[in-house]
Amino acid sequence: MVDHKKKFGDVFVGLLRSMNDLKVLQLSNIYRKVTFDGFFDPEHGSYDGINPYILGDKSYPLLPWFRIPHKQSVNIKHTFLEELYNRHLSKGRSVVENTFKILKRTFKKFLVKSNIQNPLSF
Repeated sequence: MVDHKKKFGDVFVGLLRSMNDLKVLQLSNIYRKVTFDGFFDPEHGSYDGINPYILGDKSYPLLPWFRIPHKQSVNIKHTFLEELYNRHLSKGRSVVENTFKILKRTFKKFLVKSNIQNPLSF
């Protein structure tokens, strides 16, 4: 999980097998905190003056604390506010994607400088 300042707040990489994004979310520490510990309840306050939400893509469910885009379809005509919402959501998600690009570049440089051939072999 990355905030609007490109700072990591929570990391969960899943288990040693392939799984979809929703399953990774459900197994994550942040999901437990929000679902069972009430982490995003109003009594916990805000984050930099903003009520916290997690932004995701259309593969996730709509939850009170999780924002996904309005579905796109040729049969659905979005209102102006729905289009505006989708654009702003996309901008927020692009911050996350850029943060992960920076992280990948950083580790790629580290691997090259260290001459590590296969960092996952033991």
